[in-house]
Amino acid sequence: GLVYVGDHSDKVHCFKLDRDLVWSFDSGAAVYGSVLTRGRTLYVGNDNNTLYALNRLSGERVGALYMNGAIKRAPFAFDGEPN
Repeated sequence: GLVYVGDHSDKVHCFKLDRDLVWSFDSGAAVYGSVLTRGRTLYVGNDNNTLYALNRLSGERVGALYMNGAIKRAPFAFDGEPN
């Protein structure tokens, strides 16, 4: 029942299906790709070379990985990976 949206103004938003805002996260740079959810974790990359892991229910930052370039697409996972 939740929808996750990244935007070009540095934010990742979580909405209920009735469009009520649940939380927002400031990623520090534009978000161009979609997000990936795995269990209770939401993964999203930004234009500032950072891949974030967020608690998908609260928007709290769980971790971050600094990459060698801007992340312009959605993160992906392979089938068969542990949750």
